[in-house]
Amino acid sequence: RERPKRPISGYLRFVADFRKANTQLKLTEVTKAAGPKWQALDSAKKKKYVDAATRELVKYNEDLARYQKSDDYVQYQEKLNALQKRNQKEKKKKVTE
Repeated sequence: RERPKRPISGYLRFVADFRKANTQLKLTEVTKAAGPKWQALDSAKKKKYVDAATRELVKYNEDLARYQKSDDYVQYQEKLNALQKRNQKEKKKKVTE
């Protein structure tokens, strides 16, 4: 089982909708145009995007807590610690040379 992916923010949800509505624009043009539109958006319309992001974040945090209690996470941490120890040994070896 893999670590759950972090959900996108309310702003990025808005940019995705903005991009769908402006398919003729290139990606760089979309991001340049979406910023001012997001800033000008009234709080009620922003709330739609922010609330969706918040709901996804709550679900993500629950999934992450479940994942961190799993055997897969324990194995991942063991591999990570072994890798970090190996890298520290290699750094020390390079310094002494």
